[in-house]
Amino acid sequence: MANSIPTPKYKKKLIHWFCLFLISIHTLAQENISVKPLPMSSQLPSSSAPRVFQDKEGYVWLGTFDGLCRYDGYRLIIFRSDSKNQNLLQSNEITCIAEDAGNSLLIGTKQGLNILNKATLAITTTDKKELQDVEIKSI
Repeated sequence: MANSIPTPKYKKKLIHWFCLFLISIHTLAQENISVKPLPMSSQLPSSSAPRVFQDKEGYVWLGTFDGLCRYDGYRLIIFRSDSKNQNLLQSNEITCIAEDAGNSLLIGTKQGLNILNKATLAITTTDKKELQDVEIKSI
């Protein structure tokens, strides 16, 4: 009966070929990836958008460190509190974005939860006290 256990020399060759195979797949996969900046990136209120969400209608919502943006493929609308309009968002640092069954956008910030009515684009705070003045990390 033949010994079916590979010898240590055979194991080394097998591991060597497997590693080369993984490296070649990794290299080939990288050749097909291209990264292009978004056409409106210069209009963002912050240099990065760590939160990205696409809603049911196809709008792309970008949560930045300095506000919320809605991109429709043509133009960018920015929502943020400033000295003229302090009641828009509780905090301009967006931590998470989600959509509820009522077609409203839920916006988590460093200082609470905001609700954006997508039909009117009006933003309100939640009436739940436990979600006010706290960092919302996920929805």
